[in-house]
Amino acid sequence: MDLETQTETPTVLVLTYHSEAYVERLAHTGLVPRFVTDLPELLEVLGSGVLCTGLILDVQRVMRADRVSRDLLFSYADTVPIVRSKVERATGLVIFIDSLEVLHHSCRGTGFRAMVRVPVKLNALLSEGHDPAMAQVQRLNILDISLGGCFLYTMENFDDIDFVHIRIMELENKLPILCNIRWRQIWGRENVLPGIGVKFVSIKPDQLDEIREKIKETSSTRYSSSH
Repeated sequence: MDLETQTETPTVLVLTYHSEAYVERLAHTGLVPRFVTDLPELLEVLGSGVLCTGLILDVQRVMRADRVSRDLLFSYADTVPIVRSKVERATGLVIFIDSLEVLHHSCRGTGFRAMVRVPVKLNALLSEGHDPAMAQVQRLNILDISLGGCFLYTMENFDDIDFVHIRIMELENKLPILCNIRWRQIWGRENVLPGIGVKFVSIKPDQLDEIREKIKETSSTRYSSSH
């Protein structure tokens, strides 16, 4: 079991050029902001695994971003609370389009994430983040999986790639799953298989249900064989 204890202070990521206005507006909310000025920087921070309770997005900054970055951002909507905002030009005041309550609710979580990771042998297709239609794919194998992500066995170099789409062929729902590459293992290290560890960013509920069943089946088989 992978158990990740959240000991650092949960952060709210704020996308804006006007950090001073947001500091004043958030001063008495109990939320701890971390400011970024553009969407690529925000995606990089999200991909780094920062402990994040939600996003506050200046809608004007979002609309000025390129389409690929916007699509990647909106893929996080299923897993990270988002509050839209804007700064009024006339007054310089911050207006929250959505309630900040969703961020406070997220902060009341347990502070722990537990993921059971089990060995599997699954077939997968992979495309880079800018190719959601999966027009150009690589064939790989998944060697372990949890509800949060999986390990993909591959010889390819993914040093300059942060996001990928994968299609797990053994799932009934074969829609592409957007993933963030969290770590890489290169070929040539002793007793280490090459590949990438990915976190599921955008995955459908029925896909998670199928993965949950595969984890139960594998765990049951391993338990039975050991007794």
